[in-house]
Amino acid sequence: MNARRNRPLVGGHRLRAIVPMAIALMAIGIVATRTNAADAIPPLTDQDRARLEAAVDGRDYRDEAFVALRDHAATWTGATPGAEPIRLEPDVEALLADPAAARGALCRVVGVLQQQHPVDASYGPASEWFVRRTDGRVLIVYVAGAPVIADGAPVAVVARWYKPISLVARDGVERTYPAFVGAMPATGGGDGASAPWPLMGGVVI
Repeated sequence: MNARRNRPLVGGHRLRAIVPMAIALMAIGIVATRTNAADAIPPLTDQDRARLEAAVDGRDYRDEAFVALRDHAATWTGATPGAEPIRLEPDVEALLADPAAARGALCRVVGVLQQQHPVDASYGPASEWFVRRTDGRVLIVYVAGAPVIADGAPVAVVARWYKPISLVARDGVERTYPAFVGAMPATGGGDGASAPWPLMGGVVI
């Protein structure tokens, strides 16, 4: 067990307040972790959040909000969220219903990489990934730095919620995909459900 959780520095009254809160966060798939500050994903600045307001929901990635998130992800030296809450299993229906409410929130995307394409040079370097979760839902993840991972690999990516994007799929049907922007993906496991990812070993607070 992590020694931090056993330190007698937290008074009983405070511990009783923290535990229910942690349980509640875990119940809705949002946790926060402590990690080495050098590896933690930096928080969004006020300027970053102002740029996110330029997101054009339903359109492709060619907007200022994408550039803001890509620039932010390009600064990551690690892919652990630190003390910032993260949605382990993001409720994509809720995100699509009100995209602005959680824009920029950290999420975990886990699944199988179905296909990938580089973004336009003026918006890169980054790759557009289509990741299929075990529930069959396909999500778009824009990965800063355009790492090389083969199609069909199970992947796990920590990424920020971006917006819904409507595209015509290969079968000719227009679909709306939840889109995220992240970096430093992990790969492994069998079907994506067990892919390694940077939050393992984190401390829930």
